[in-house]
Amino acid sequence: MLLLTLLQVSSTPPVQTLFENGGAAGWTGVGLLGVVLGWLFGWHLPAKDKQITEIYSGHSSHVEKLNAMHTATVEKMTEKFSREMAEMRADYKASLKEVVDHCEREISRIVDRGLKA
Repeated sequence: MLLLTLLQVSSTPPVQTLFENGGAAGWTGVGLLGVVLGWLFGWHLPAKDKQITEIYSGHSSHVEKLNAMHTATVEKMTEKFSREMAEMRADYKASLKEVVDHCEREISRIVDRGLKA
């Protein structure tokens, strides 16, 4: 600063700073690029990596929970279906027994009528 003041006081024309004549515009752009790249590589991408890792680990645990729930539901449905099928077989067996008994009575009655005639 003192040197700048001394130079301006002297008889030589005033010294222009780099920004006044536009000579540092390229360096400013490089500095801004450096800041952006620093932010990108230093903060943004590591945060994205952490986010992706959390999503992946959360996804894996979520899939495992869904798989366990699906397996439990399938087991319950299978047990319920087996129980209902056993009840239906018992009902069909009783109904078939009733039909067979009825048919046997009718056949014996028809045979008895035929023998009497």
